[in-house]
Amino acid sequence: MTDEILILWIVAEVVVVGILLWVLLRLGVRAWMPLYGMFVLAPLTMAPFAYDGANRAAVGQFYERIRSAMDGAIGLTILGFALFGIGVLVAATIWRPRTASGFVAQLVSTWEHKVWTPLSFWILVALSLVLTLGLVVAGVPFGSGLAEAFSGSGIRPLMNLWQSVLSVSVPFCVCYMLWRRSPVVILASLLVVMASFYTGQRTVSLINLIIGICAYLAYRKQGRLTVQGQVVFVVGCVALLLSSALVYQVRSGDQIDISLAISSFYNDFAFGNQFSDIRDFAWVLSGYDGTPLQGLTYLAGLASVVLPADAPLRAEFAIGRWTLWTAGLDTNAHGGLRMPFFAEFYFNFGMVGMLVLTPVLGWLSAALVSTTRRYTLEFNRSPSAELLAALLLFALRDLAFTSALFRVLVIFALVVALVLAGSVARSTKA
Repeated sequence: MTDEILILWIVAEVVVVGILLWVLLRLGVRAWMPLYGMFVLAPLTMAPFAYDGANRAAVGQFYERIRSAMDGAIGLTILGFALFGIGVLVAATIWRPRTASGFVAQLVSTWEHKVWTPLSFWILVALSLVLTLGLVVAGVPFGSGLAEAFSGSGIRPLMNLWQSVLSVSVPFCVCYMLWRRSPVVILASLLVVMASFYTGQRTVSLINLIIGICAYLAYRKQGRLTVQGQVVFVVGCVALLLSSALVYQVRSGDQIDISLAISSFYNDFAFGNQFSDIRDFAWVLSGYDGTPLQGLTYLAGLASVVLPADAPLRAEFAIGRWTLWTAGLDTNAHGGLRMPFFAEFYFNFGMVGMLVLTPVLGWLSAALVSTTRRYTLEFNRSPSAELLAALLLFALRDLAFTSALFRVLVIFALVVALVLAGSVARSTKA
């Protein structure tokens, strides 16, 4: 790491950590910054570890090639987060959210009245359990979903659908359970949470569980937790992340060993694939020829609904495959490299695209949170607005970085179906 990059990294780390601590102490979990901050703080925190030789265990012979592009990756990451922060600050300064009109306000109201219902809850429970049963019938062993997805067994479409649906059902059911606290609802929600661990994908289980808990906390007492509550919140999140080491053991086919999981936690997170955004970004940069893709990865992402995976557009420009062959990896044995959410702006539209689009993404994120927060404070009916804010925040991230665009499209279709079901149920009662 050069002296210039080291100074930039230290300054960025101090600023980001300071902002997140201030938000957590002053506002609790109200603005979603502690949760969303994981995607900001983690890549920056992991930056120095990306130079360490211990990464050879994860990247093998590519280590020197990755390290040669590391300074550029860290510099672009710091710039990207700064641009995102500028967009957030602009929105916080000039955005005046409305609760009676406007697209987001109407969306929140529709979600509150037509989706946040017992009918939607039971639909999501049933759909989640049926899809999990489908994985069992298809012969997917517990904890080995990713291995099956890349084995050529044809299970990958079902896996993608399962993951997409549970990214809604897990936070929805957890938040609904904490709000209603009915024994039947609690039992059904716990079944959905248990189902989310089936494939061993920690993003599906742990992150979605945290989202549901945070949505409820953001609603309860306007998100203002006591100091003890904030400590419990932070410790709980760390404990859940530590438990991901156990999930990794199951996914690897090993026997569960708590002491080994704790001892391996550091190496897994520092040098494994937990928070490898900057390392993977450098990996792709090391093979990038500098030619902008002109939006082709976004077209390939949209085409994922109608075109098969081997269609020329998707085979070459789907961001998961493009990052792999650019990095020199086998596209049939890996799902794609993880990069900061604004990296795709850079590869498609160059520095100009990154300079323009990243602040816009920050502005949209802040405007969304402000509007849903205003709705919660004014009506205070339920935690549904806070849950919707979280789901939309992650959808915005997935729209910017299209590796999960299929999930966004499935979620959109699912929410539309829930709205229609809620409308039919309301009209029937009338």
